[in-house]
Parts: sequence; structure tokens; C-alpha cells
Amino acid sequence: MQYVEEGLNLFARSNTLYFNNGNKLYKKTNQRPVELINDENYIAAKFGEAWTAVFEVIEKKNENWLDVHAQFYDDKLLVAMPFPTKEIYLFDKLGLIVTHHFLEEPISAIDINKRTKEIITLSDDGSLLSNYSYENNVLVLVKQLQLKVQYTQMCYCHKGILLVNTSEQKVILCNEETESDWLKFEGKIFDIISLDKPIFYGMFLGGIYQLEHDELTEEK
Repeated sequence: MQYVEEGLNLFARSNTLYFNNGNKLYKKTNQRPVELINDENYIAAKFGEAWTAVFEVIEKKNENWLDVHAQFYDDKLLVAMPFPTKEIYLFDKLGLIVTHHFLEEPISAIDINKRTKEIITLSDDGSLLSNYSYENNVLVLVKQLQLKVQYTQMCYCHKGILLVNTSEQKVILCNEETESDWLKFEGKIFDIISLDKPIFYGMFLGGIYQLEHDELTEEK
């Protein structure tokens, strides 16, 4: 593994990783060193043109914008309040709220299946995966999968859904409703994220690391 930096709140935009360490904001593009960036560039990457409207919502709820989850969803912005949360928003690129939903149960992670465009959530207790679709701006539950164990985090990648098992120091690949070991680590892993290449980064007890190619091709 290749050490990157200490940090939290990992998110990806194309082939660039963004994260923060306290008030310091960083980006890491493949084959380039970590770069310290200003608030303006970081906010633009995270929230796009809708950032002003998103900040209005965040400030009304007295939340920290660094902890708010945001992903581009076609020409819209999917936003979730800090985890665990039941509350998700869909903004258009001008910052207008298209929809505002309260899920039945709190979630600890959310991602988008780039192939099907379904929204995937992991329940707060880490035991349930749910798939949703937007139909005429209404969030519709497509399917749910009860998982074998409780997981810490989740992300979608080209292989399927990756699930982080912090206590057992490994990442599980969930594909076609089958959970199988994918990567095992010597230290505790808390989060994993996939960039476009695909390139994977993990957040460990000792900081953020880029996962090396041989680790990814050797499925254990």
C-alpha cells in the first residue's frame, strides 16, 4: 500500500480523491502528490453549482458541511446529511431542491450504481443493503439484501459492492447477492472508495492509503 495522508470524509470526483484533515483540505490525483487546496476549490468539487443552496440547508440544520455526503447523480446532486441519517436531498444544478426524503431507517453509507443508476444504502447497523430508484422524482425501493454480518462502510465499484469489515480487517465483495472475501489487511480499515480508473483508496487507523495493483488483482 502507498501512504497518502491523514484524513477523513473521502469522496471522489472522476480520477481525483478529496478529503480533509481538520480544516485542511486536500486532493490527490493519480501519479501526482497530495495537494493542499482552498475552500473554494474544495466546495466546488463537492457540491458543484448547487453549493449555495446546499449550504443554506446545512446551516439551518447546524451541521458541518465537511461531514455532509454529496454525489453527482446525472445532472443533479444527491446529498445526505451526516451519518447516521434518514435524510437525503436531490438538488438540480441551479440549487433548487427537486426532492427531500426521510428514509424509514437511518443509514451509515450511500452510493450510486453507475450502471443501473440505482441508489444503494447501508443501514446504520451495517446489516442491510437497500437499492432505490428515482421514478418521476419519487424515491422507490427496488430491493433489499440482508447481509451475513454487520459492516462499517460500503461503496460501489466496477466489480460490485465493497463492504468494509473493520473488526476483521478486511473488505468483502458483494456481487449477485453473494458475499466473498476480497482483500485482507494487517491493520484496521474504516472506509474504502473507488475512483474511475479504477483506483482504490482505503482509510485506515494510520491514515489514507492507495491500494496497490497486486493487492487488487489477488482476490483472496
